[in-house]
Amino acid sequence: STLSVPKGTLPAGKTYTVSLQGLQAGSPPGSLEREFAIRASDLVAQIGGGSKLLSRQGQVTLDASASRDPDFCGALPCPTDPSLEFRWTCELPGGGACRQRAGQRSEVAIPRLAATAVDLSGVDLGGSDSVTFSLVVTKGARTAGASLSFPLTAGAVLDVGVSLSYLAKGGEVPVSGGALTVVQGTDILLAEPTGLDNPSGNEVYAWSLSGPGLADADPRLADPAALPFGLAGPTLQLSLVPAAAFLQLGGRYALTLTVSRGGVAGTSSLALAVDMPPSPGACVAPLASGEALKDFFTVSCSNWIDDELPLEYAFFTGLANGTDFSSTPKSYSSAHGVQLAVAGAWHRWAVVYDALGAATEAPKLLFQVSDIGAGGRRQGGNATAARVSNPEEARAGRIDEVCGEMASLGENTALMSVSDGLTSSFDADSAGGRRASSAAYRMRVR
Repeated sequence: STLSVPKGTLPAGKTYTVSLQGLQAGSPPGSLEREFAIRASDLVAQIGGGSKLLSRQGQVTLDASASRDPDFCGALPCPTDPSLEFRWTCELPGGGACRQRAGQRSEVAIPRLAATAVDLSGVDLGGSDSVTFSLVVTKGARTAGASLSFPLTAGAVLDVGVSLSYLAKGGEVPVSGGALTVVQGTDILLAEPTGLDNPSGNEVYAWSLSGPGLADADPRLADPAALPFGLAGPTLQLSLVPAAAFLQLGGRYALTLTVSRGGVAGTSSLALAVDMPPSPGACVAPLASGEALKDFFTVSCSNWIDDELPLEYAFFTGLANGTDFSSTPKSYSSAHGVQLAVAGAWHRWAVVYDALGAATEAPKLLFQVSDIGAGGRRQGGNATAARVSNPEEARAGRIDEVCGEMASLGENTALMSVSDGLTSSFDADSAGGRRASSAAYRMRVR
């Protein structure tokens, strides 16, 4: 039995008690209690727009409006959170604070706002080829930080940034370690320019992607399955679905946009990190052989690790010599047992997902299932078809009985697993076969 509480339901800073009571006919009830505490989520600090090329005589816009408290707002866009405080600092290479050119050369003071701007013409940049702006977001006792370095040039530049969003799922691309984290095998992403003033239609756009395993003019960057719009144009679509996946797991990449207009250019770059899927732990079978519709064939997983928690598990079941399988919905439960209806060799296995959707498939486990037989009484069940002389009728009767018990206990996933391949094990022309087909139909209706 699993209890799932939707995220955001329980307020932080409180302790809760979960009670579980087990009931079984002919046995005294059992109960168990556990206490757990809910802590506040970590703040998210994010500087938007990417690492832009800046003019020493120009202005830099700093935008931290994507920063948030996940307990106040789960996904963008968020309403204004008046409790968030922002503090910006400016540093030159080597760690020295940025200072004003004039007067007492005091340290550059940046307004404590989510979005603000700094005029670099008044900052003593010396001979530095870059400048770094750091952000600290505070709410009560919680803090989070982010920083972004900007290359510098003496000439004029176009002010252009880059944003990255999902095409195939909701929410925002998460940030971890200063990089936007993407999932190989599932994500379809859209990159677009931001901040470009008064576009005339005469702009020339050029995108590039660099990082581990990618050479200059790499032919995979010309694959329309991966980049349907190519590398020229105002938008870039990046598909990381399995057929087009070419990034390395755990790799860090730079997605760069260059925009040119009238002899003036601007560039901006986003750091992308490819999420590592859960590292292999173990999934084992406490019972590798047993009787159909009597024993539970369980897959139990442990020692799986990942940076993006919590982990979720889905469990798959199918005949070893078949191609069809059933699966459970993803849940936080790391073990799942099911009764199997048909004698023979079965495979059961798990797929482990991290919080971003990266997945690892565990090896298939083999289960040997013996026939349920024709007589007897299933423990805790109602009368069986032992009195029926036809063996197929007896088997069908027991299947119907067991499925009724599953339905009464709300074991819907187990019912679906049992129904898969059930009718194929009976002679369709026999009364037992017709009854088994009826039982399988009722299972799916339930």
